[in-house]
Amino acid sequence: MPEVWKGRSSINRQTITRPRLVYYWTPVIAYGILIFYVSSLEIRIRQIPFPYYDKVFHLVEYGIFAWLWYRALRVSVGARHHRWVGPAVFAVSLLFAGLDEMYQSIIPFRASDFYDFLADALGAFLVMMILILKER
Repeated sequence: MPEVWKGRSSINRQTITRPRLVYYWTPVIAYGILIFYVSSLEIRIRQIPFPYYDKVFHLVEYGIFAWLWYRALRVSVGARHHRWVGPAVFAVSLLFAGLDEMYQSIIPFRASDFYDFLADALGAFLVMMILILKER
């Protein structure tokens, strides 16, 4: 059996090129910057679309963030080390969400909210569970 087909993924570390790494990691970096940029803005909503809309936004925001991290890390490490990718991505997402909330606490017109952090964590967790179950 060829080396490429061992494990659950056809991605092999030897096939990863620099342009391919740039292709996968640039969205992760850009999205992280976007999250902190949006955290710096004063956002005023005139009419609340539905109850807890901000928590849904946080859930989706960090679900996308976790998916981008998972996609990039999975390609970077290859099939041999895929088991730790999900927990690593969840840990990075929690760290980033915590830093984002701490950052918002020092911005004059923003406020840090523990429930926003929980929504971020839930979004990352749900996406990780979907991706891990999809692999099985």
